[in-house]
Amino acid sequence: MTTNERWISLFSTELERRDVPDERIREEVETVRVHLRDGDDDAAEDAFGDPVAYAATLAAPGSEDLPSRTTILSLFAAIATFIVFVIASVRWMDGDASASPWSIAGGVGLLIALVMLSVSLTRRAIAAALRDELDLHTEAQWSRASTLLLLLPWTFVGFAGLILALAALL
Repeated sequence: MTTNERWISLFSTELERRDVPDERIREEVETVRVHLRDGDDDAAEDAFGDPVAYAATLAAPGSEDLPSRTTILSLFAAIATFIVFVIASVRWMDGDASASPWSIAGGVGLLIALVMLSVSLTRRAIAAALRDELDLHTEAQWSRASTLLLLLPWTFVGFAGLILALAALL
């Protein structure tokens, strides 16, 4: 991989990390390639500077601070399942036996939504902290491994929830 290709790869990875739409990423990468092919500059670093800094200038203002789709969906799922859980639990405690499956389903849904939310936020925070250390290759490895590593502590919570759900049904 040439120096310019490595620069372009880091640039496109940074744009993806900043949630820039794929079509815009392709356009910006093509602009860089055309400039390098037609321009006097031999190196992308000389023409555009640091790929992370250049990507920051092209990304929407404040886009780094915007939550990802996964985070937003997890938050809405957590709110919805919390409402189901509370309503069903209150009805169940008032003696309505038909509400117990809804209460358990709401609790399990709430647990899953909170796990997704915490994993999404944690991955984003760690990736931002390690941004300078991650290149394209290690970024891909981090994306695959981080979800499993961040889910590991939640397996114990999941088993505890399963035991509680089974105890409630018996």
